Amino acid sequence: MTAMASAGSASTAPPVPKSTMYSSQLFAATLAVAMLVTLDVAAYTYGGMPLGIAMTTASALSLIGWASTTRRRPSENHRGAFNFYIGTVVSLIVLYAEQWSRDFSSQLVRLFPGAFPDGVGLSERAFVGVFPIAGSALLVLGALTYYHGSAFGRFAAWFTFAWGAVAALAVYAFPLFAVGGAHTLPGMLTAPLPLVISLLGIRAMLGGERLRSPQPAIAAASRDADDSQRLMRSARP
Repeated sequence: MTAMASAGSASTAPPVPKSTMYSSQLFAATLAVAMLVTLDVAAYTYGGMPLGIAMTTASALSLIGWASTTRRRPSENHRGAFNFYIGTVVSLIVLYAEQWSRDFSSQLVRLFPGAFPDGVGLSERAFVGVFPIAGSALLVLGALTYYHGSAFGRFAAWFTFAWGAVAALAVYAFPLFAVGGAHTLPGMLTAPLPLVISLLGIRAMLGGERLRSPQPAIAAASRDADDSQRLMRSARP
């Protein structure tokens, strides 16, 4: 009887209440929307229309990706994309370093002189303060929440990968829409690095979502088989 009780207690775990799961998802969604609105406004304020469009695009992609895939995942799920998360943050810092060293902000203003209304500008100090410092700090905080398996952490991972890909592609896309023909922007040398790592991170998250779908049934069958073997051994004289 003792063996049967211990086997039964070891094979059952208390389920997560649905109300707790829904409240966690609601909190994460509210926080995500508030953060995205703040980032979009800040990007437009300090970077004008070009960076505002890039940030809004990344926000939309991250929210759609999170809501349609990993939003409902339990908090104890995999951390398979964590290494790509950190790699994306580091590669973005490398991209920002190249852009800062080659005067990215002033060249962007020259490419789009009409995209910066009165009171809106992108100085070197503002660029460094907003993107490499404040932006990277927010992404690192998001990495901590993702590592611990929270619903908001999974959104933070989607946003980091979306922004890494969009920021890299924007370096090549901005000159195509500039006035006066073809141009180049600082960052073209290092932009492929965050682009590739971000895409690998998205692939890891989507792959983990597909691979985990049959695992609960497999795990349950394995536990049932183990319990049956324990019961048979305990019933033998």
